[in-house]
Amino acid sequence: MSFEALKSNIANEKEIIREIVFHTELSRSVRSPHEKQLLLNAITSLKRQFNMLNDAVPMLLENISLARKIPPASETTASKEKPKEERLVSLSYKGQDSRGRAAVIKDIDKERFIKELDIREELIKKIKAKAIETGQREQKGRKIRINPYSKLSNRLFSNFSNRLLTRGYFRSINEDLKKANIAIMAGTYISMMLFSVVVVFLISLILFILLLALNINSPNVIKFLWIILLAPILAFAAFYFYPSSEKKAADKKISDELPFVAIHMSAIAGSGLEPTNIFKIISQGKENPYTSKEIRKLLNMINFYGMDLVSALRNTAKISPNRKLSELFNGLATTISTGGSLTEFLDKRAETLLFDFKLEKEKSTRMAETFMDIYISVAIAAPMMLVLLMVLMGISGISTFLTNPNFMALTIVLAISMVNIIFLAFLQLKQAKL
Repeated sequence: MSFEALKSNIANEKEIIREIVFHTELSRSVRSPHEKQLLLNAITSLKRQFNMLNDAVPMLLENISLARKIPPASETTASKEKPKEERLVSLSYKGQDSRGRAAVIKDIDKERFIKELDIREELIKKIKAKAIETGQREQKGRKIRINPYSKLSNRLFSNFSNRLLTRGYFRSINEDLKKANIAIMAGTYISMMLFSVVVVFLISLILFILLLALNINSPNVIKFLWIILLAPILAFAAFYFYPSSEKKAADKKISDELPFVAIHMSAIAGSGLEPTNIFKIISQGKENPYTSKEIRKLLNMINFYGMDLVSALRNTAKISPNRKLSELFNGLATTISTGGSLTEFLDKRAETLLFDFKLEKEKSTRMAETFMDIYISVAIAAPMMLVLLMVLMGISGISTFLTNPNFMALTIVLAISMVNIIFLAFLQLKQAKL
């Protein structure tokens, strides 16, 4: 019985420590002095409960033994008449998760413990009421917008989408949505995708019927059948690959920001700040928006899910869209857990990332130079040679539509325009990859 009571007390102490950490982090972010004081009072009450639970541990340990001695008759009588302050009592109460909990404390602490439970419950109610009031004040005058398209899609396809996800389909979409920081649930997104495919299919079917009606004299079903097949497939492909493309775009942006983020972190770490505060400073900056989003994920795991820094770093690394950022987080987790120097680690990592960044930029510069040479050859030299060839054909007496001056001018303008469009599109695609 004493061993079970000890386990129960330790579990309660762990829960109290989590609540203390949560309220402490929350008190650092609130702006209202009244709300901050409520949080500090709740922390003080939690510490008192922790001390009362901890005071009962030595007496519980005395009763735990593999071999218990048989006391003499005089000692047995004395043990039955223990002073009141040395007796232990068991209490049952509800935790913050509304689950029943049991605790063993000293008899003299019973009334104080119950009083602290009431104080804590009252403070938590006040804190929640204050948070609701603050949220209502911030939301006052602001309309909450609900996307009617996603609402309708969920109403029609939510059950089917959830079954698909449960069976393991579209797992890549679920991961890509998280990594791309798209604020929509996977089930809702798949419902929208299925609904869009159905809508496009119906529109293409109507278009197919209209085309057949316009060509009623010579109806050719096969000639227009591709519309019904191709349009839904394109709609499905657009929805399917969109999260992946957004994830790749985020990956590219983070790669551009990461060397400078690492340099900034290294400079802050050199001042001796606690590691969590380093991430808070980085997340508040506006110079690196994409990396800041990933760091805010890390801070949310610490502040709202109660994770320690090492676990939060490893979990954030798993859902990061950028491989180098994942390696940085894993390296930081290893350095912190092994007691290494953060400043030294970040200095070396920043140097490596900056070197890779310079190599990528040099590669893109050389590629741009290559494209410039090709562009000069195709867009400038080729039209000149074409004009020269047409002039020679005209001088030699070969009279065709190719030697017509109007046709020559139109051909050259169109050719140069198409070449410019193709090169601009090609450069844009290459720039997105680099």
